[in-house]
Amino acid sequence: MTFYTSPTPAAPEPAAPKPVSFVNSPLVKLITYLFSWFLFSLSFVLFLYSVYSVMSVGGACASGNTAYTIAVQCPEDATAFIPWVVFTALIAVGIAVALANGIGFQLRVWAWPILFGLLGGFFLLAFFSGAGAVGLILGIVFIIMALVPLVIELRGSVQRVFLGSFNIFGQQFREGPKAQPTFSSRKMPNPPDAVSPKIGDWAVALLGFALPAYGGFVLAGYWVTHLHGA
Repeated sequence: MTFYTSPTPAAPEPAAPKPVSFVNSPLVKLITYLFSWFLFSLSFVLFLYSVYSVMSVGGACASGNTAYTIAVQCPEDATAFIPWVVFTALIAVGIAVALANGIGFQLRVWAWPILFGLLGGFFLLAFFSGAGAVGLILGIVFIIMALVPLVIELRGSVQRVFLGSFNIFGQQFREGPKAQPTFSSRKMPNPPDAVSPKIGDWAVALLGFALPAYGGFVLAGYWVTHLHGA
């Protein structure tokens, strides 16, 4: 007598990993994350040196060939850096948005608060140094302009502001139950394949921001010092 024996089902083969283009590779994301913060820091610190130099001569100046007599000549810092540092800072933000893909301290989140927050602080310092009510008004307006978008992002997800939305492998992070989509991440939080952040993800986010930002700050200071010593 024979009995039918059903064949043992073969173990399913794991799905093949999705191909990753060179642009979306973890190495490219990490390098562009580091470079974008370095370039932004360098550009922004040079911009602050330029603004401070203009404020030191009264807040208004002129330079270049003109038929009119220039009452206050612009300091060398302003003429050397202001024509291009704004563009390189914008390029840094563009690189971060296009290639870093939402990892770490996202420049599209932090660039605006950093710019207007520090400029607002400058104007408030100028007011307390006797620059008049204009410094107070501009300082308050700029501080508000810096805080509003940052508060909106923090209300969406505190973790996202300091860690980003994704790790360098393109996996979306699992966030708190109250997380909401914001300008920095329009995707719904906590999809089924979301992963919990690990210490390595925090290291990439924090060190990848702090080290290149500090490097840009140091290079900017050296550049200005060399310019004055030339």
